Amino acid sequence: MHCERIQIDGASVIVCGSGPRKRFCRYCGARSVALCDWPKMRRQPTPIDQVKPGSMIYRFTSSTQPDEVIYLKPQPAKGEVWMATRRGNQTFEHVITEPWKPVLVAVQGTCDAPCCRRCLRHVGPDRDYCRRHWNAWSAIS
Repeated sequence: MHCERIQIDGASVIVCGSGPRKRFCRYCGARSVALCDWPKMRRQPTPIDQVKPGSMIYRFTSSTQPDEVIYLKPQPAKGEVWMATRRGNQTFEHVITEPWKPVLVAVQGTCDAPCCRRCLRHVGPDRDYCRRHWNAWSAIS
């Protein structure tokens, strides 16, 4: 355990803790210096009442592509929510019988893989990519 003596309002205080979390590079195991900033969609559980038309949702936990929500119609008498989604040219209608369970909404995020100086590539201001995404970025640029 790491302890430190600090001054607060003229009094000396000892603060103990495990210290800052040390992260290690996903690729080589060295101490990381930054996280990958590659844009990536992630799945976030969201209550059905916060889902709006235009939201991108995953209909099933095994789905690889999100669907766009066209409409939501609560049916309070039945305790259900009727919903229509679209993926490409296909439209799907669903009856959500357990509206208290969250749905998976696609949210923009980043890769966040911890990387060391050797495995990290700086591609712009405040933009660093891990080894995997540096190769992808090189191929498309």
